[in-house]
Amino acid sequence: MEPAGPCASCPAGAAQPARYTCPRCNAPYCSLRCYRAHGACAEDFYRDQVLGELRGRSASPSRLARALRRLRQQRETEDEPDAAGPGGGRPRRGTGAALGGPRAAGPEDPHRGAAWLNGDRSLIKL
Repeated sequence: MEPAGPCASCPAGAAQPARYTCPRCNAPYCSLRCYRAHGACAEDFYRDQVLGELRGRSASPSRLARALRRLRQQRETEDEPDAAGPGGGRPRRGTGAALGGPRAAGPEDPHRGAAWLNGDRSLIKL
């Protein structure tokens, strides 16, 4: 990268060649020390960029309606008793079903789900 001229933040006699420029006002500076001296301007620039990005992401009514529709559908499928097998609803915690593994078989092998979560596949009957 070509130097942008003398640093605007250095004292007149000690001005170094500037390698960087402020993103907001294009003032040249040579080092982190000079950047920090000019930091308020750059910080304002970055704050404006973030706020502009956040303003641009406002939710449209149709986007909100689609999101609400998906939430309702998820709740309806979770509330159906036979949607997830016996017991309905969500899988029991620690069974491995949420990770794609088999559900625990019940009282005959209570450690089966925990084995799946720990990576021990030898206890799991397929």
